[in-house]
Amino acid sequence: MALRAIVLAIVLVSPSVASGQCNADRLFDEGRARSAAGDYTAASDLFRRSLQCAPRPATAFNLSAVLRRRGRLVESVDLLEALLHGSYGPLGAREHEQVQALLGQTRPRIATLRVEGADAVGIDVRIDGERVTIADGRATIRVDPGTHVVTASAPGRVPWEERVALIEGASETAVVRLDPAPTARTAPSPQASPALSLRAPSRAGSRPRDESGGGVLSSPWLWVGIGVAVAVGVGVALAIVLSGGTAEPYEPVLGNHETLWDMP
Repeated sequence: MALRAIVLAIVLVSPSVASGQCNADRLFDEGRARSAAGDYTAASDLFRRSLQCAPRPATAFNLSAVLRRRGRLVESVDLLEALLHGSYGPLGAREHEQVQALLGQTRPRIATLRVEGADAVGIDVRIDGERVTIADGRATIRVDPGTHVVTASAPGRVPWEERVALIEGASETAVVRLDPAPTARTAPSPQASPALSLRAPSRAGSRPRDESGGGVLSSPWLWVGIGVAVAVGVGVALAIVLSGGTAEPYEPVLGNHETLWDMP
């Protein structure tokens, strides 16, 4: 039997709500119109408001039907089970049969998400932001098909998160892994820098003097060495100029001194 036919068949006629209250009948009629137009989000809002005004079986059944169309299977089943328990008023034989039929079609489509390993002290587990009651480190939750975010946190632990995708009627398990939070490490104290001595150098560290007691600059051998070095430098320079060339450049390559030539 088509879902629309079931929805229309179970509609019960009831008197208007007493004056001063919201108009449950008008909201119910608007909800049916939005449902027939395929706008199930607006229809569910209207049916919900009508149900708050007057808890009637017809309203609860129609709300369950549009929630089912929106994929809100868990909430739809909860409403149908409440209808069977008489939470919204008594059902006739025909209405009871229709509720049972819709419940049988919807309940198997609900997915199951199991959470395990949640045994840390003070742990807080949530599925899609909703807190989950944990018993003996685990929990079993009915969820709608789709992707769900499971999070867990506990004092002194690194927060954990996992995304779990479930199809209709599927069952998956999320194993919580809460690693210990890293402890703060104390930075090593900087080593004291060696003190700089501002004392004048001792006599032993002063400039060397020749045997005669004079300074280094007064030594004749120093000036002889400087003269030889200058003479050699001048001779090399004159040799380069007279040969008309320049000194060939060299550059260390693989540890050897080799001449690098430019391409002509």
